[in-house]
Amino acid sequence: MKQANSPSNDANARMRTTIAAFAAGVLVGAAIVFGVMSLSPRSASVDLEVVRQAAREGAAQALREQAAALPAAQPTAPAQQSSEKPFAPKIAVRAANAQGQENAPVLIVEYSDFECSFCRRFYDETFPKIVQDYVNTGKVRFVYKHFPVLTEASGFKAEAAECAADQGRFWEFHNAMFSGRVPLNADRATLEQAFADVARELNMNVEAFAACLKNGNTRARIAEDFGEAQDLGVRGTPSFLINGEPLVGAQPYIAFQRAIEKALAGR
Repeated sequence: MKQANSPSNDANARMRTTIAAFAAGVLVGAAIVFGVMSLSPRSASVDLEVVRQAAREGAAQALREQAAALPAAQPTAPAQQSSEKPFAPKIAVRAANAQGQENAPVLIVEYSDFECSFCRRFYDETFPKIVQDYVNTGKVRFVYKHFPVLTEASGFKAEAAECAADQGRFWEFHNAMFSGRVPLNADRATLEQAFADVARELNMNVEAFAACLKNGNTRARIAEDFGEAQDLGVRGTPSFLINGEPLVGAQPYIAFQRAIEKALAGR
């Protein structure tokens, strides 16, 4: 990333500061995560409650840091104008995982885990309003990225969603995961049955879907999402970037509304 005394660097620094608090809470969870990708029976045993508690504590600290930063003091002298654009990390967008117009002025990227209760809260309480008010009106493009950190089922669910994406059904599968039609922290056989049921309901090619799950070809995409998130400092779910500005946790709609309106105003 470019380092310079500019507004772009200030925004970059804010991002690092905000996410650093979250990192302290769940770095252990991130360190063990990639056992979830294979669901191998030889995977190391993990105390999931310890990871979840660390995530909750880290998230709470991150939110406190953000809240404290909102009423920032006014500068004693007018800030110099800069021609540089605000900090905007490069995000690889897969069209199947995106909603909204490609040229929308605001890009929201969510790093999420289908096993995450806070991610489900965001899906239930906030995501529909963002879609209605901003995605459907051409103001926001919303992108979902995988950051499977909580259970062994997290990675397998991410694979299933990507197999659905291959048949143009990513968002329908995404909705099925978060609406409770696929059980939480279930074993592989139970999940395979639930996935097949959803695939049939969506009139997908069930055989092709099952073959996709078996060959594991979608794991590379999930690894790319995970690596991208780590490079950006993400350490837990849900985490968001709104035109490059971080927003951590299942915050209420008003928090997203303020961040989106700020991005639309170019501030």
